[in-house]
Amino acid sequence: MVTRPSWLGFTWVRLWRFRVPFSKPYQAAAFVLVTILMLGSVATAQEKILPRALYRRAQNALLIGDFHTAYRDFGTYVKEYEASPARGAALLGAAKAAVYSGHSAQAIKYCEYYIAAYPDRPARAMAYLYMGHAQAAHQQPKTAIHTYARGFEITRDRGLRFTFQTVVERLAGKLDSETAGEVVSLNLPPELAARAWATVAEGLVASGQRYRAMQYYARISERYPDDAAGIAARVRQRELEKILAETVRMGLLVPLTGSLASYGKEILRGVELAAKLYTDSTGRSVNLLIEDTEGNAVIATRACQELLQRDPLAVIGPLTSNSAVGCAAATAARGVPLVLPAATDAGLSSLGDAVYCMSPSVRTYGQTLGRYAVEGLGLCSHLVVAPNDEYGYEIAAAYREAVEASGGTIWHETFYEPGTTDFGPHMRAFKSSFLDTLTDTAWFYAPDSTLYEDEEITLYPDAVFTPGYSDDLALLLPQIRFYKIAGRFLGTDSFADEELRSRIGIQLEESVFGSVHPLGEGLLPWEQFSSRYTRAYGTSPGRMAALGYDAFRLVSGVLTEKGATPNDLSAYLRNLVGFEGATGQLTFGSRGSNLSVPVYYIRDRQIAPALR
Repeated sequence: MVTRPSWLGFTWVRLWRFRVPFSKPYQAAAFVLVTILMLGSVATAQEKILPRALYRRAQNALLIGDFHTAYRDFGTYVKEYEASPARGAALLGAAKAAVYSGHSAQAIKYCEYYIAAYPDRPARAMAYLYMGHAQAAHQQPKTAIHTYARGFEITRDRGLRFTFQTVVERLAGKLDSETAGEVVSLNLPPELAARAWATVAEGLVASGQRYRAMQYYARISERYPDDAAGIAARVRQRELEKILAETVRMGLLVPLTGSLASYGKEILRGVELAAKLYTDSTGRSVNLLIEDTEGNAVIATRACQELLQRDPLAVIGPLTSNSAVGCAAATAARGVPLVLPAATDAGLSSLGDAVYCMSPSVRTYGQTLGRYAVEGLGLCSHLVVAPNDEYGYEIAAAYREAVEASGGTIWHETFYEPGTTDFGPHMRAFKSSFLDTLTDTAWFYAPDSTLYEDEEITLYPDAVFTPGYSDDLALLLPQIRFYKIAGRFLGTDSFADEELRSRIGIQLEESVFGSVHPLGEGLLPWEQFSSRYTRAYGTSPGRMAALGYDAFRLVSGVLTEKGATPNDLSAYLRNLVGFEGATGQLTFGSRGSNLSVPVYYIRDRQIAPALR
């Protein structure tokens, strides 16, 4: 295109035509200045006069894949020619170029502006497409899929709808399991949802997470029973059910090295024994996925996360409450049940919807004994003598709560330092505080009218609750009797200690205590387990071995010929009542904590289960 030269151009031409001499310095400088001004004027004139050329240059750059040039030129066009009819197309071009040149944040802005400025144009679907691309590149997969769904809903172009389906399918296939679960919760159009879920499920299968994949296939087949995607999902679901039914994959987190290794090895032996019995009786193989926690909470959490990638039906362990916290969070995120054999902290089962504590908490101990003392034995007045530590305060508070809720009364509570040898000050303080509450002391005079000293007066609480440690109880219980305090002794596991019973057996007669240790004669589940364990390993089992044995039996109890999923197992454990295990009965409450504490009594120095 030929344009009319500006006055600067004429000036330069005249100077050149008439050969104006530049002998003088100022004339040479004037010539240079005129030349610079002329070139700048021409460039400015061309930019302002030729917007079409700028647009075509940007479009050509986009076509040949020069996205940086296209991004720059389309951006300039959008900024300088706001009134241009081609500004909308330039916005879309700028958005596309921004996506492919790595300017995802700017691409999102261009698309948002186009959607707001041109709400009725069919090309709005393309803006959603580019914006979805930019969000995916910006590590926002859930938002990107939602954006693609918006574009899919507003377009009727079959080719573009297929494009949306394809990009959603590809993006869903790249998601990690946690994000995939969030995507499935989106309210997507049916055509997109079926593709997205099927892709997520196949990705889970490829990564070894077959239980979760089966859940997604079940959702697809339920929502689209007559659709091709629903029929395919149902077939795939049955294939996975068959595979999962043939082999049980069970996770196990135990310390096999470190200071707690002996306990971890006992649990492992119990689990292995139960797994062998299951295989022998059903013909199905068991794949134990074992991870060593080393007794360390951080290592336990990391090991649990790695184990979950191997798709277990459930995870048994870890051993301690401290290690269980991080593992509970990891398993909850994946929807895999966590069965804790020995951890007893009361709050553990509240860390996730599928955390189950086999060992009763200290609070459950106290509540069970307090309730049984009043409702089962008719003991209404109580003295509590407990250690001055966290355990002592927690169990005493639970005992008091249960006693008072059942209609009983706590006469007095006293707490001693573990290792105390002289309990006289505690006993005298109790007797003095009790006698001071009486209004008539006539009953405490001797026949010769002399007043009894406090030490000479016998007090008769119905029960004396002593949840202490064996070494302390060996001194405490005789001194309680020495200071003329009657009442039936109630306690915990320490009452079963053989050394304690040999030292003060007379004081323990008719006492009642709670214990999760299998005690007494005639407990068939324990006898069967003990016999099998001894034959297998040549030694008698301990409680940890029994807990591991019961843990596997708990989990395998849900398995049928079709197998089971982690959700099936959670539903089964939540409704478990009165499971007869080697360690006694197990009943999980609504929060996943075992509510059963076996109660025993001692008579003729023999331990026997109490009638509940």
